[in-house]
Amino acid sequence: MEEEKAHIRAKAIIEVLGKPKEHVEKAIRAYVEKIKTDGGFVILKEAYADAEEKSALWSTFVELDMVAGSITELIGFCFDYMPSSIDIIKPEYFTISSRELNAVMNDLQAKLHNVDMVAKNRAAETDFLKRNLKTMTENTIALILAYKNCSLDEISSILKIEREELVPIVDGMEKNDKVKKEGEKYSLHGKQGKD
Repeated sequence: MEEEKAHIRAKAIIEVLGKPKEHVEKAIRAYVEKIKTDGGFVILKEAYADAEEKSALWSTFVELDMVAGSITELIGFCFDYMPSSIDIIKPEYFTISSRELNAVMNDLQAKLHNVDMVAKNRAAETDFLKRNLKTMTENTIALILAYKNCSLDEISSILKIEREELVPIVDGMEKNDKVKKEGEKYSLHGKQGKD
């Protein structure tokens, strides 16, 4: 059976979030220009929204009126450009061959495997960075306490790290006998620092 090649008219909304405002406005237009150079679909009309500030970031979107050459190309557009919504205007009904559906499903599986691999790599990198940052912070606290006994507020002031973020680190150091607390001051375990 021959692959279905009916043209598909659709509207897609693509959003961009970031800062500053000028970058967000420039980025969405550059993204649309990139989409226009891709094969398989034609952009008939584009309507840009004004950028709005949302929680210290800027958000904008574009609504694209487009025609895709086939359902496979429309699904490929969704995979590649990740619109926040897609609305198929016509045709109302589709006939799809098993070959075309297989191609779509295999593309979907490949993309999902790729996303899974990227997510696992990012999680491993994040864990590595967190462990090393914690070790560096502990070492810096130890250096501070080797010179002088300090309160948590003093350590926070020296490191420029919020007190609440230091609490679990210093508590862990105390639990592992790296530091000891006497009153409000911390010192290296087994060392008498200067007050």
